[in-house]
Amino acid sequence: LIEGLTREIVEETGIVPIIGKLLFIQQFQDSSSQREKEQLEFFFNIENTNDYEKIDLSATSHGEIEIKHVEFIDPKSHNILPAFLQSIGIQDYVKNNKPVYIYNGFSEK
Repeated sequence: LIEGLTREIVEETGIVPIIGKLLFIQQFQDSSSQREKEQLEFFFNIENTNDYEKIDLSATSHGEIEIKHVEFIDPKSHNILPAFLQSIGIQDYVKNNKPVYIYNGFSEK
């Protein structure tokens, strides 16, 4: 999981991440394709965020194809997905030794 995450971030940003602790896991049903699939998403803390303040997508293997715009945002003031990130105290999970938050999207159905 960590190797795959590192590879994807490098391919799309050109920057090697320092991957910190696992913060959140989201489980949900994805019905965007012809058949529904169960999905899991893992959210890790990236410790070297300052390295991502200026990203040159033209220097990446395929960042220009997959990323339109890069910026840091406040999840509480933007509509982002998954929606639980808008209401959870992300910094509280980053700074404190809280257990991994597991969001079960199946319970909403």
